[in-house]
Amino acid sequence: MNGRDDREELLSEINEVSFVMDELRLFLDTHPGDAEAIDAFAQRMEKRTALVEEYTDKYGSLDAYFVKTAYGWSWNGAPMPWKRRADC
Repeated sequence: MNGRDDREELLSEINEVSFVMDELRLFLDTHPGDAEAIDAFAQRMEKRTALVEEYTDKYGSLDAYFVKTAYGWSWNGAPMPWKRRADC
């Protein structure tokens, strides 16, 4: 797999986990005491955090809240997540 495919695959994984978290959050809005749903949400949150950190390390930040500032402001340094390399 080339870099572009890897980037898109990782972004797809983040989107999938985010979707599940959104659905669980909606469920928890009406079932706040459901321990199984709370546990499932926490597991997905850990997975999403790890995926976002991996994406950020490899390709740059998905949003301004995950910018790595060790070497300055990098938010606008990498292609935006919605841009394909051919568009840049």
